[in-house]
Amino acid sequence: MTAAQLHLCQVHVPTALGDSRWEACLSDDERQRAGRYLVAEPRDQFVVGRGVLRHILGEALDAAPQALDFRLGEHGKPELGGAFAASGLHFNVSHSAEMVLIGWSTSGPVGVDVERVRPDAATDSICRRYFATREVEALFALPEEERAAGFFRYWTRKEAYLKVHGSGLSFPLGDFAVSLGDDAALVWHRHEPAETRRWQLTDVTAALERSGYAAAAICGRGAQLRWVPPPAPR
Repeated sequence: MTAAQLHLCQVHVPTALGDSRWEACLSDDERQRAGRYLVAEPRDQFVVGRGVLRHILGEALDAAPQALDFRLGEHGKPELGGAFAASGLHFNVSHSAEMVLIGWSTSGPVGVDVERVRPDAATDSICRRYFATREVEALFALPEEERAAGFFRYWTRKEAYLKVHGSGLSFPLGDFAVSLGDDAALVWHRHEPAETRRWQLTDVTAALERSGYAAAAICGRGAQLRWVPPPAPR
């Protein structure tokens, strides 16, 4: 039996912008959405991210990238629709500044998050608003010069967990806790303790090709993580 796999692809947006395939495969609705952005950075993130995603999923499904349909799931998480709704292929996308991170699997839901590390983010008020008490205590026990990196280890791991459920910030971030060390894990859940045994959380910051970012991915237990380069021209 083939082991479950979580596939990951990282894309540097400025480098990818020179490839016309990404915008060419977008739907009319997606082009209109791209056109509504008033700032170049989020527009480029969307065009590259959605274009690369279409090629990745098209290759996995043996379908033309432009043939794919997307819809929003019960909690607003994008998923495949139309003829591919029952394909069993799950995906998730995250972008920050110049990076896009895409995860996909046929073995169940996935969540990914990438964030540009900003030294001014780890303020006391933000941490106490979004983190569990045990997380705040561990973070502020770190030397001051390590707190920004620690903050984004927490943030990406927690955001990946929210995204695997598709719940976003509607679920209180203080109701669950993740580890701060190198071995990423969901370590506590206020309402569903079994969640800590259900999910496999991985910090993938060290695998990023660009410095200054943090990233995490999550999927079901036992999945093998496999990095895949952006699609080659077809």
